[in-house]
Amino acid sequence: MKNFLLVLLLVAANAVSGQNFDTVYVDPGYTGSENGTLSHPYNSWDDFNIENHTVYLQKRGTTTLGGIAISGRNHVKLGAYGSGDNPVLTNVPGTEANIIGISRCDYIEIADLTLIGDYPVSPTAGVQVYGHWSSGTTNNITIKNCDISHCYNGVRILPGVTDVETVTVTDCVIHHIEEDGVFAKDVDNFSCINTHIYHVNLDYFYQCSEPSCAAGDGIHLTGDCDNFLIENCVIDRRFTGFKFCFIHNSDGGGYGNDGVIRDCTFYPPKDTVGSISAGGALYLFDGDTLIIERSRIVGGERIYSNDAGTGGQISFDYVFMNYFLCDSVHNLQVSFRNEYTWVNNSVFTSNAPDELMVDLGGGEAIVKNSVFAAGPVTTPYYDINQIDSSRIYQGPSINWQNEFGWVDWGNGNYHLMPNSPLRDMGMHTGISLDLDNNAVPQGGATDIGVYEFQEGTTGLAPVAGFIATDSTIMVGESITFLDQSTNNPLTWSWSFEGGQPATSNNQNPTVQFPNAGIYSITLNVSNASGSDQITREGFIHVEASSLLPTVDFTVSYQHIEPGQTIVFTDQSQNNPTSWHWSFEGGVPPASPSSYQYVSYPEPGTYDVTLKVTNGYGSTEVTYHQYITVGDVENSPLNLKVFLEGPFRGQNMFTPIYTLGYIPDTQPYNSSPWNYSGNEQMTDFSSPLIIDWVLVEIRQSIAGPEYATEDSTVFSEAALLLKYGNIIGTDGEPLTMNVPGLNDSLYVVIHHRNHASIMSSIALQKAGDGFAYDFTTNPNLTYGGVYALKNIGGSWVMRAGDGNSDGLINNADKNDVLLPHYYETGYKRGDYNFDGMVNIFDYTNIWLSNIGKGIIIP
Repeated sequence: MKNFLLVLLLVAANAVSGQNFDTVYVDPGYTGSENGTLSHPYNSWDDFNIENHTVYLQKRGTTTLGGIAISGRNHVKLGAYGSGDNPVLTNVPGTEANIIGISRCDYIEIADLTLIGDYPVSPTAGVQVYGHWSSGTTNNITIKNCDISHCYNGVRILPGVTDVETVTVTDCVIHHIEEDGVFAKDVDNFSCINTHIYHVNLDYFYQCSEPSCAAGDGIHLTGDCDNFLIENCVIDRRFTGFKFCFIHNSDGGGYGNDGVIRDCTFYPPKDTVGSISAGGALYLFDGDTLIIERSRIVGGERIYSNDAGTGGQISFDYVFMNYFLCDSVHNLQVSFRNEYTWVNNSVFTSNAPDELMVDLGGGEAIVKNSVFAAGPVTTPYYDINQIDSSRIYQGPSINWQNEFGWVDWGNGNYHLMPNSPLRDMGMHTGISLDLDNNAVPQGGATDIGVYEFQEGTTGLAPVAGFIATDSTIMVGESITFLDQSTNNPLTWSWSFEGGQPATSNNQNPTVQFPNAGIYSITLNVSNASGSDQITREGFIHVEASSLLPTVDFTVSYQHIEPGQTIVFTDQSQNNPTSWHWSFEGGVPPASPSSYQYVSYPEPGTYDVTLKVTNGYGSTEVTYHQYITVGDVENSPLNLKVFLEGPFRGQNMFTPIYTLGYIPDTQPYNSSPWNYSGNEQMTDFSSPLIIDWVLVEIRQSIAGPEYATEDSTVFSEAALLLKYGNIIGTDGEPLTMNVPGLNDSLYVVIHHRNHASIMSSIALQKAGDGFAYDFTTNPNLTYGGVYALKNIGGSWVMRAGDGNSDGLINNADKNDVLLPHYYETGYKRGDYNFDGMVNIFDYTNIWLSNIGKGIIIP
């Protein structure tokens, strides 16, 4: 079989990351002298030229003309400042000029803007990204958190003589579009993420009397568009007719394009008539490998569907469908060019008379753990070579409840009842998440269908609830709201009175409050069984920044030798006028100054207290065991970490050890670690061993970002056990044998095919040693949720970094996984630790983590 693995490079094209930038402000309502500063902003985008390495911000709540052209520029961001609604840019009246055009640029970000066109002469695009007629490529473009409407195209991407590559549309709403929501031609590495597209193909109504318009799709990719990712998107065509939710048509005969559709919902268009090529949910043509996972097609009608082509056509060489729900769908043709189709844990239903639901002809088709529910005169499927652990029923839909035990399939709820005959009746396929992103399996075996049964929650509407990281803050500070709803909500809708943003659909959003006041918070949650809403009146108290002081201070060293002197310096906010320090074990033991030199004559760990006062009152904070006096020589290190590859919900499993693949000698003596230790498993062996890890201790006075490799004071290869604890080759906790350290200490964990992690706070004494647990809170890790992955409430190191450069990308597939495909043994491409490099390392690990990871200092 030829190489069919997906090449997907998800590049976070952040236009401002890691650069020194100027900032230019635009306020259309400003009437004074202008120089682009915050106090003297420009009042028009025509008043200046766009330059490299510059951020341009328009004031929120304002509206002005667009027609902005960015050409031949690098590292530029267009965004918003201030409070209120996102600023609005409109098209130049009477022209089809783009509201924003980008050409021959690299690293451009368009964020937090509302782009609105007008009829009857609409802009060609809200944002157009294009190559050039002569020279200069266009790469790394991000369109983020924008609302785009009333244009011919929401986002339009076209090459010229030169190419366009790596374009990301994320967290956007695109609607009331005359042609395509997103149109892209010959663009590698295109991603559309967390985006809602609806009311597209208005041309069908305004200009077309029959289905003959070429344009009119939610997302339309054409030509050579390799490595596309459509993730967590809703494309809704229920209110406009003809064409497709998502189309990938001919790549010009190259047949080399790969793509992933993940966590998406597609509503096929209304008024679809004629053949299957007239319209439907998906029309995916001329490609190599396609993966559809945890996604839905919701057909024309829930129970009875008779519009032609509510499914569509898929014609790739290799098609993988995992946890794919096709509700009231028919004429989904996975045929023609397909050499191999693999369907796992999918559900297909339809009651349309004289129709075929799914056609899997054209190549080898294997179906596992899936359901086909067909009406009496509906054909369930055509041309399947092998069906394992699946259920097929053709008959009256009134019998479907008994046949499958779904909660309420008539209203789209395909969760399983406790007595469902689909429970624990499937076979293990290596796929770890169901349509709700719940772990698989929940019981003794995989369930049949798209959902794993969860005891006590299935079929119940959610009950809304939430907490917050704080309820009383100062002006300008942020709060993270944490969803506490029960019964597995699938959607979240927040309203934040006085907050920025004012609304959010994230499960756990972070919100800033720019003005003093008392504010209410509302959360609405829903799943297939219903919805619930909670409002907490006056929940957030935002105090003016001129009130109580906020305590903060720095210290020159936290780990010192007996008799050493260190300096404490106040960094408190809101203009304190007096200070009172208490230094347990220190000389002097107290101080009224804003800074103080203190010596510590005796070994031990000591508290530090600072009370600051201004005209509004006092604030006091105590840091317990903040100062450590005495050498850290021979201090035990009690560390805990989980690896994603072998993690199975509560602990890790150990097949590569029991298979004898783990070497006796530590494996970190090569690049990129170049560790020179000679640790061997001669003194200790156990069936609990998961793998070797490399532990480093780094020191820094100025925080974790300065704990660089050059600051390493201790390194040792060690053994990771099943329950996450790290031990030496003697079976005992590691002992850090480094005398005379003065700075704060940070721990780094390296693994041969997981992204390295580092502690975000300094090690603190625990008894006679140091302890650190990376598994319970992502904020304890440098980079937070970007560095770790949450599986069942535990935080684990991300797998897939086969070359150990800190980022999971194409190199980890092309250089590490593919060259050893189907090989067994101790391989860095064996990301899931089953002892073989295979498709599961690719689909379940590498694909789910691509673009993730943190490069530690």
